[in-house]
Amino acid sequence: MVIVVIATVAAIAVPRMSRAAAGAKESACRASLRTYLQALELYQGEHGAYPSGMTPSILSTRELIPNPFGGSLTNPILRDSSGDAALQHPMAKRFRADNPAAKTWWYNPANGAFRALVPETGDAAWDAALYASLNGTPPARGAPEDIGAIGLGEAAAKELD
Repeated sequence: MVIVVIATVAAIAVPRMSRAAAGAKESACRASLRTYLQALELYQGEHGAYPSGMTPSILSTRELIPNPFGGSLTNPILRDSSGDAALQHPMAKRFRADNPAAKTWWYNPANGAFRALVPETGDAAWDAALYASLNGTPPARGAPEDIGAIGLGEAAAKELD
């Protein structure tokens, strides 16, 4: 009987803790993204152009901020001068969380576009929805329609499973 009660409590508590941890990562990612975007706008205002690359000296923290979802801690930024992030295939907006050298941010110095890449969860639709939510972009075709109803914390919790 005691084992049944413990198993029931665990079945309820573990998913909630996973969603809370995923929600914390989402919040941290959005905060980091805002820091990068503010630094880029400040730089552009002072120099009349965006920097050719993202360096620690551009940020008030004086160090590059890693993506809370994982990836490279020392060189997290993928520099792309080829164009618009919206034109990229949605699967190019992901990284493997188990790769410690993965680039986890996308930057286009031509127009100052900066985006958070997302970890692969095994569910392309959820990955696309997480990307859209973090970056404030429209959801990709095939993304779950009810993403707002169930909360993105649950979507990102898949990354923790």
